[in-house]
Amino acid sequence: MRLKRLHVENFRALETLNTEFHPMTVIIGENDVGKTSCMLAIRALFESKKLESDADFFKRDRSRQVVVQVEFDCPDPTDEQARFVNQDKEIRVRCTYDLGKPRVVETRTKVPKDSRFQAISGQKVGDLRRTLLECGQIQKGESPTKPEAVKLLEEWVKCELPGDKFKEGWESVTEIEFAKLLPDFVYVPVNRD
Repeated sequence: MRLKRLHVENFRALETLNTEFHPMTVIIGENDVGKTSCMLAIRALFESKKLESDADFFKRDRSRQVVVQVEFDCPDPTDEQARFVNQDKEIRVRCTYDLGKPRVVETRTKVPKDSRFQAISGQKVGDLRRTLLECGQIQKGESPTKPEAVKLLEEWVKCELPGDKFKEGWESVTEIEFAKLLPDFVYVPVNRD
């Protein structure tokens, strides 16, 4: 797994940065052009669940959101990574930060167009049962528990929902899911001092 692309918005000295990484990438430049900010943005992605200092925001503007978005090449995904890998064998992750608040972690993936099949675990059990009945997964009068209904509907979406019923979009993931995405990735920043 290799870091391929980086997009940063409103982080330290970087209002906007888009860059690609190759197997061997060296960042060279004059003082105060954003080299350190680039490395710290990558570090924030791996280590910072929230940004506590306004110094981390472009021109100390607390009203701006910091966005750190990356693409990883993932030719041989683990079981945990498989659902997040796109057709190009990449994983795309976006972390959004507001000052002092927990970050929002999202992955770019195919999501169902129909809202009934999105954020399944956050739906009410009655709504889940109604959807399962409409999909023919339960009979009238059956009342699976919420965990059973979630499992049934997630499995149906995964196996039965036709491909044309999906769109590409950003899907929120938990910190635990995010940690599982990068099990073989090692971040080792190197600087000359």
